[in-house]
Amino acid sequence: LLNVWAAIGWYLYYKWLIEDDLKEMTGEGFGGRVVVAPFAAALSLGVLGEVVRGSIGKSLVGDVDPFSAAFWAGFFWIYVCQAYLYLRVNKLYTADGKTSPLSLIGLLIPGYNFVTGIRQIHF
Repeated sequence: LLNVWAAIGWYLYYKWLIEDDLKEMTGEGFGGRVVVAPFAAALSLGVLGEVVRGSIGKSLVGDVDPFSAAFWAGFFWIYVCQAYLYLRVNKLYTADGKTSPLSLIGLLIPGYNFVTGIRQIHF
């Protein structure tokens, strides 16, 4: 269980740095705080709601549970930000005359986003 939280912490720290670096380099993007803080807050609310009320498994249709809604909204937010990150990284590559390394379709394939993140470290 602690390894999961350590991995999430590492991911959020890395995401914060990448977003700040890209914003500083290109002037585009939201920056790390604006990307990471809403996701971290929503994830925390979702986990709290799960512990207190068993929220995460509840439906987002009908009787909406605010903890569950926050949890899923956080994931939606981070995916939108990740898509925007892909576009900005691809723009940097094409401006340098290189092939775009990232595909938006990868966001729909489980695990591909993780592999893409590792590839970003490599590039």
